Amino acid sequence: MQVTPEQADEIRKWASEGASLSDIQTRLADDFGIRLSYLDTRFLLIDLKIDLAENPEKKPVAADPLAAAAGGNTGAPEDYPEEPEYPAASEYPDEPEGAGAPESAPEGAGAGSVAVDVDRIQRPGFAASGSITCSDGVKGQWGIDNYGRIALAFPGNKGYNPSAADQQAFMMQLRSLLGGY
Repeated sequence: MQVTPEQADEIRKWASEGASLSDIQTRLADDFGIRLSYLDTRFLLIDLKIDLAENPEKKPVAADPLAAAAGGNTGAPEDYPEEPEYPAASEYPDEPEGAGAPESAPEGAGAGSVAVDVDRIQRPGFAASGSITCSDGVKGQWGIDNYGRIALAFPGNKGYNPSAADQQAFMMQLRSLLGGY
């Protein structure tokens, strides 16, 4: 496709103003009567050595406590934080006896009273997601990203950490629920 030098200058101007490939395709048709496919428009820009300006504005993503717990990722690998270094198992303090469920928990609370559900529609950026209710009644959300990493979030309970018994029960129930995946 050949365009006049004046048309080429106009196309350069559109690109410098931040027009997208689709915008340029539409303007070519409206202003010059040149109807091109999307791919042909791209080839025209390559032939004219015109680079499209990148749009630095990004639409804000709604706050998702689970995504924030997973590092605020959007699902793209470059958005994942570096893998943290974890202390050796010997560096963790031993949990004192009876530290599982709090004293106010009902009789029989503990590992058996953790409830785990799987979402019917998965959250964006997660291979699987759902909800958890701990033995002490605290409700939260969980998600497994595409790399198999698990995120737990307890909105409204900042700093909450489930007991070791609840964590183990969660993992066992999750394994049972996701056995078919």
